[in-house]
Amino acid sequence: MDILPPAPPSKEEEFIPGNFDYVQSKCEKIMLTTAYKAITITETWDFFKNFEDNSDYSADEINKVYTKIEELNYLGHSGCSFICTINKMIFIAKYGELKYKEEYEKYKNYENI
Repeated sequence: MDILPPAPPSKEEEFIPGNFDYVQSKCEKIMLTTAYKAITITETWDFFKNFEDNSDYSADEINKVYTKIEELNYLGHSGCSFICTINKMIFIAKYGELKYKEEYEKYKNYENI
């Protein structure tokens, strides 16, 4: 009778939503993590899932999320970094974080060109 060690965990088993361990940039990881937490806490994922129009950037839900991000002690957003982060959260809300991770992995080396 052979006793084998357990198989190593698969990448799916290692994946923890909202953790962003696969993101290389420490600053970007903090921005994504705090935005993910802020959206979860403010219960605004449905708003982001249904986000359609650039005029929605002035919606109350966006302001709630921004305020919550600051309450989570991330004060480093410029207007541009906030909108870029929000756009990533919209993608995650619509297609899921595993799809975001897949796209991130595909294009992460382009930032080093």
